Parts: sequence; C-alpha cells; structure tokens
Amino acid sequence: MNLDYESLKRLLNLTDETVEELNSLDLRNRGIVSINERTFDKLKNLEILLLSNNRLTTLNEGLFRELRSLNHLDLSNNQLSTLDKKIFKE
Repeated sequence: MNLDYESLKRLLNLTDETVEELNSLDLRNRGIVSINERTFDKLKNLEILLLSNNRLTTLNEGLFRELRSLNHLDLSNNQLSTLDKKIFKE
C-alpha cells in the first residue's frame, strides 16, 4: 500500500475535520511500503503515530515536519536502514 492523505482518510473513514482532531494514529500491520511526503501535514494534534510492522524502506525528507505535538513514533519492524534527520524538518 502506498499511503497518501486521501487514502489515509478513506482507510480510516474520516473527513478533513476529524483528521485534524486525531491525537493517536495506529497504522501497524497495514502493508505500507511508502508514505507520500505531505500525508501527515494536517494532523497538527497528533501525539502518537504507530507505523510498526509495515514494509517501509525509506522515509521522505520532511515527512513529519508538521507533527509538532508528536511525542511517540514507532517505526519498529520495518525495512529502514537509516533515518535522515531531516524527516522532522522543513
């Protein structure tokens, strides 16, 4: 699965307004192989993001830049070899 903002909304059956209110998002074991760069930009209140047990190999620069409330990120059990420090920066 390639995850982008629209597929995230469909997957969770959410509207733009409810997406913005999310504080926790569990995407474990979803077979995600890639995440588009702006997928999480509207999740301003997100504190917990669980992405473990997927098939991620790389993460785009700036992927988590808008997640200013994020305090827990789980990327375990993916196929990531390195993380660029710019995934949290613009």
